[in-house]
Amino acid sequence: MIPPMPITLQTYNNGKGVRTTYSGVVTDREYLTHIRLYPSLPSAVFESIQYGLTDLSDVRKLDLSTTTVIEAANVSSATMKKNPNLRIAIAAPNDIEFGMSRIWSAWSDMELAHTALFRTVAEAKDWLQAEVMRLHGEPVNLDTPDKRPVFELG
Repeated sequence: MIPPMPITLQTYNNGKGVRTTYSGVVTDREYLTHIRLYPSLPSAVFESIQYGLTDLSDVRKLDLSTTTVIEAANVSSATMKKNPNLRIAIAAPNDIEFGMSRIWSAWSDMELAHTALFRTVAEAKDWLQAEVMRLHGEPVNLDTPDKRPVFELG
């Protein structure tokens, strides 16, 4: 039996929202595959994303090198320049995942990325709700995924 991919991606609100859930053991290869997805999206698709929630609650082990985290931060920074109104909230309840997220944020341009780090999914959702309402005047939907994803993890 093939183990499930430790990274799942769901779109919401016709692709305006993205929820990425990490679980189990996440390796360099899987993490970079996911991060490299965004620059490969057509511009119109990426620019239509208003918000993203990264949920690290179910991670058992982040088997990532510092080099990978730094590369991911560089890719994220470059990609975020294409969508300045995108907001991303990271929920990292465990110390290791929280720390790795801080390394990522230190190497990426947090101000440009408009990203915030939280300990709980509820706090992350609350921040996204306020930010998206302020920017776009519409509520965040992270409860009902799109029946057909606008894009998928490669």
